[in-house]
This record gives sequence, C-alpha cells and structure tokens, in this order.
Amino acid sequence: MAALRDVAEAQKGLGKLAAEAGVNRENLYRSLSDEGNPRFSTLWAVLKSVGMRVSLEPARLDHR
Repeated sequence: MAALRDVAEAQKGLGKLAAEAGVNRENLYRSLSDEGNPRFSTLWAVLKSVGMRVSLEPARLDHR
C-alpha cells in the first residue's frame, strides 16, 4: 500500500486522485496508510486512475 501511495502522490497527488477515482479523500488517505485495509473497489479505482492493472493467474497447474 505504501508503494501505491507513493505512485499516487508522485503522479497526481492524493486529493486529485481521490476526485478522479470517485473515492472520498479521507477514506483514500486511510486506505493507503500503513495500517490501511482498503476495499477491493477502492483499490481497483486507485489502480485504474494511476494507469495500473491487476492480473491473476493460477498459482499452480495440476493436470491430474
């Protein structure tokens, strides 16, 4: 979360990012804090706003 906060601050600033992501500014600060526990929807909106995406892949393929 700290790395994402650093990227967000460097690219846009958290206030502008909150507005673009449609997230309450105070909640965004709390979510991206060291003790933060953001909702998936908040994380997704922040990632999208800073031009990042998430991909998932199987941890292990077992064809038995």
